[in-house]
Amino acid sequence: MAGLTYREIEGETEVKQSTAKSTSYLEEQRIEGHSRPRSGRPAKCNIRMERHILRFVRASPKATYKELQKGIDREISKSTYYRILKKYNITNWRAKKRPALTPAVAKLRLKWAKQHVMWTQEQWSKVIWSDECSVERGTGKDQVWCFRTPQQKWQKQMIQTYPKGKEVRQMIWAAFSGKFGRCNLVVMQRDEATKKKSYTAQSYIEAIEDELPRMWEPDLLFLQDNAPIHTAKIVKAWLQQNLIQLIEIPPYSPDLNLIENQWPHLKKNVYKVNPDIEKLGKGNSQVQELLGEALIGAWQLIPESYFKNAVLGMKQRCEAVIEAKGWHTRY
Repeated sequence: MAGLTYREIEGETEVKQSTAKSTSYLEEQRIEGHSRPRSGRPAKCNIRMERHILRFVRASPKATYKELQKGIDREISKSTYYRILKKYNITNWRAKKRPALTPAVAKLRLKWAKQHVMWTQEQWSKVIWSDECSVERGTGKDQVWCFRTPQQKWQKQMIQTYPKGKEVRQMIWAAFSGKFGRCNLVVMQRDEATKKKSYTAQSYIEAIEDELPRMWEPDLLFLQDNAPIHTAKIVKAWLQQNLIQLIEIPPYSPDLNLIENQWPHLKKNVYKVNPDIEKLGKGNSQVQELLGEALIGAWQLIPESYFKNAVLGMKQRCEAVIEAKGWHTRY
């Protein structure tokens, strides 16, 4: 490029004239073609320190940035820690919530998964997946998004509000199988004979006594967890009397009961059935009844494919439990 003007260099190489000028000017200051050391404060973290930081967060993944700074014992800012960790694709995530497990429970989960991982789709389709769910009015509402600037974040028209205090709740029971699809959703009734009028084993029997025999066949298996109302003597007697064959899952294992995946769809569908249900005050005597009716309709709105696809993925769930050695999975 010797003898060319900066304009001509730009035309030949598509390098801007200003860049060509600065490159030419700095060439005289370079030592054997190498750039001179840059000015500025030296980096506080070398590779050795980065490895020390990585060892700390891997050993204490739930530590805060404050605890990280204290553990490393170096004057390094939070932003520097963030930048170093991000370099290794590590960021501070909100921990997923799962039921508390003990080593004994994890052992039971692992054993159960190993016993059932080789089941065929035909075998899984013969399982009736069932459980109860307590639904609170408002839990199925969609997250509201809004167009705003960062400065408008706390303006009242940009806020999604929720009601204060306790909301109306309704306990329901439902079941489905890969072979016959869903049964009717049952709105459970409190046991008036108890002091606190709570849901008891008698409430459970009243919920299943119509729907379960209707979908039952001798070669099916009825799946339930080991909740106290499921293991009560009167429930066991009722199941034996009706020749219901059980398959039980380990405790604290919602990831092994496929019906658990249907509850979010159920709660969301409530607002499709009755979008105005939240407008009724808590003191309105109709709220409980309307919520129950909405839940019955919401259950029927869940596409049949959701149930079939859930059954198809049961083998993967067992494999995930085995891979986690009985501990928590992503399901």
